[in-house]
Amino acid sequence: VSAAAQDVQKRQIHGRKKNIMYAIIIRHGESQNNFLEINKPEDYENCRTADPDLSAKGMQDITRVGEMIKAKGIHFEKFYSSPFLRALESSKLIVSIAGDKTTEIEIMIELHEFGGCNINGHSCPGLKRSDAEKIIPSMK
Repeated sequence: VSAAAQDVQKRQIHGRKKNIMYAIIIRHGESQNNFLEINKPEDYENCRTADPDLSAKGMQDITRVGEMIKAKGIHFEKFYSSPFLRALESSKLIVSIAGDKTTEIEIMIELHEFGGCNINGHSCPGLKRSDAEKIIPSMK
């Protein structure tokens, strides 16, 4: 996934408290294409899709990431996602576990690997905003 979050903590520096901001970058969970490449390499080229969703393992892994973030008490001030389905699904899952009711996901079109996903020589840029809003209605 491509997503980022901020955590503000109070720290003692020279007797004064100082706010520290962090940017956390999280890659999306395993996609269906990743699953094919690892587990069914003979089907990879014929069965992969331009914008795959998360595999079952990808959902489990991202759930663990969300639980770890929540356990550490990290608060998101901003959460960004690329327009790809696997990234949006990962973002939505993390925010549902570790975010609060005010946490919104903002799509950044520029946030993806160079050229997007390449299928048979054609670059695929991810979901259109209208399709992404069906997955995350509250997104910006």
